[in-house]
Amino acid sequence: MAAKLIDYTIIRDDYVCGVEREGIRYFPSLGELAKKYRVAYSTVANASSRENWAKQREDYQRQLQEKVLEARKERDDQYMIRASEFDAICVQVSVMGMGEVKRSHKQAKEQNLALDHNKNQTLARTALDYQKLGRIALGLPIDGKQVTNTSRIDGLDLSKLTEKELEVLNKIAERVEARERQK
Repeated sequence: MAAKLIDYTIIRDDYVCGVEREGIRYFPSLGELAKKYRVAYSTVANASSRENWAKQREDYQRQLQEKVLEARKERDDQYMIRASEFDAICVQVSVMGMGEVKRSHKQAKEQNLALDHNKNQTLARTALDYQKLGRIALGLPIDGKQVTNTSRIDGLDLSKLTEKELEVLNKIAERVEARERQK
């Protein structure tokens, strides 16, 4: 009976690079691979020893880990860029919004108009909201509590803003700027 011809390349690749199981990379043992490919454990172990599969696996896993860390760093860098852009927009909107509140009061005073209670309340809440937004964007505490740009404010989770939502904030800032230039 002729000896069974074994393709060690496939077994080695499974051992060194692992296999996908339900979307997760799994690194099988030599015994598991011997069983899977119906080869004697000693035959697989000898090939592994001769070709230094354990070192190859370590190198592969190190390279894989470096790629994962690099991808995470890139993702974190992109997040920080977006957070920084968002914070700049928030400060701009906050400053412009506070200007709008101030102008409303000044206009009412100049025209000797008494602002009704509801209008005053609305302007006061709006001013507080703009103040909170600006303080958060600058990394300053609100009501004695340090808040980060990933915190929830009045139900808004700032960490979940999309590009479209950032565009909306930009458009708001542009409209307020345009209105200010017209005055």
